[in-house]
Amino acid sequence: MLKVVSFAAETASLSKTDKQIAELTKAIEQKPDDSTLYYSRGVAYYNKNRFEEAIKDLTRVVEVKTSDANAYLWRGLSYNRLGQEELALNDYSQAVICNPFLEEAYYNRAAIFAKREQYELALGDCERAIQNNPNNANSYLIQANIYENNHLYQEAIVTYKKLLANVMLQDSEAIKIAKEHIRVLGSTL
Repeated sequence: MLKVVSFAAETASLSKTDKQIAELTKAIEQKPDDSTLYYSRGVAYYNKNRFEEAIKDLTRVVEVKTSDANAYLWRGLSYNRLGQEELALNDYSQAVICNPFLEEAYYNRAAIFAKREQYELALGDCERAIQNNPNNANSYLIQANIYENNHLYQEAIVTYKKLLANVMLQDSEAIKIAKEHIRVLGSTL
């Protein structure tokens, strides 16, 4: 029974996004120069995993509003989901130029740098994201993972402890991960 409820809720959510896309498309037909409509539809397309369409709409936004950090962020997320890391990196970088306080751009860029084993760049982005928002678990998790991968277990433990001290209780998955890693890493020291 639980699966049916979950599936029904997911289906309702999907049709809500489809409805939103249809409404935004009609609004764009009436106001084809309104970049906020393209931005909203681009985010909706992203949420429907329609990344090419999201990129098209978000590109239209940044062509008009070259300093729209959020449009660069969402387009970067779309490129990343399509495996186009270089384009994603470019957009995350443009997002932080437009808004140096946009921690999501920093930790998403850090994740790509970490994947490429460009650890200094990744750690720098994690630090900047944490400065901007010490309550966001993603930056701590990326940073701690880099330390673990480089056998810097004490630094990883310190980072996980910072996560525990700063993140909200609602972020139970990150808290669970941090506690487990502290336990495992502590036994290796």
